[in-house]
Amino acid sequence: GSPGVGKTSAAHALATDMGWDVMELNASDSRTKDQIEKVAGGAAMNQSLTNNGRQLVILDEADNLHRHKDRGGAGAMTRLVKSANQPIVLIANDFYDMSRGLRGACRDIEFRDVSARSILPALRDICRREDIQYDDAALERIADRNAGDLRGAINDLQAVGEGRDRLTIEHIST
Repeated sequence: GSPGVGKTSAAHALATDMGWDVMELNASDSRTKDQIEKVAGGAAMNQSLTNNGRQLVILDEADNLHRHKDRGGAGAMTRLVKSANQPIVLIANDFYDMSRGLRGACRDIEFRDVSARSILPALRDICRREDIQYDDAALERIADRNAGDLRGAINDLQAVGEGRDRLTIEHIST
């Protein structure tokens, strides 16, 4: 799914619901075969020291591994996914940017862009919780400009709402 649609948040929510520890890695930091096997492999094969012995391994930007095939990262990740003792979530903006072997070793779950209509209630809820008064037009503009990206809308709301107790359309700039 696109950036800001909740992929990483969903993985963390799964871990919380299951009572699992989390080991989060970024594929941009761990692209080579050796790095994948050392860091992610260790986490995926070992038992967690706390809770119920389970640990969710989250690898963000998994679609960036393909750009470094010459370093063996994609192949190492495919082998790891197939042999891991712990659950692994690979997060990608573009599923088809991952190698065919890695895609075949995974179950894909598509996250679709968040509509402006769905972003608006989240922004309203945040304003209520933060005791910020708002004009609907201000929140609608934030939601419209960030359609597809809930995280971006929340970040924009935070930026424009900082130090204010009321938001108006005039506060929303380009």
